[in-house]
Amino acid sequence: MFSLAQLILTQRIALDVAMAEVVRLAKAGIIVSATDPEEMSAAILRLATNDSERKLFSTNGEKAFKARFTLDAMVNAYLDLYQNSVKSRRAPTG
Repeated sequence: MFSLAQLILTQRIALDVAMAEVVRLAKAGIIVSATDPEEMSAAILRLATNDSERKLFSTNGEKAFKARFTLDAMVNAYLDLYQNSVKSRRAPTG
């Protein structure tokens, strides 16, 4: 059985703040309100008793991390941003 700390640290439960959008888009966990302990409790119990959902969230989270948050992915994203910014500044205005 998972402890509360393990569930939170592995981001299968996310408070509806900064990481919530990442978790939502990746389908990598349950989003709960930071001010609702009952909702948090229900999410913990749900994941503690549902191996297949935990595994799915884990797989989805790992895929999202590898696609968007590794050093290579972040560097490439910034390079694309800068290159597109330079291109748009050089584009002739009509």
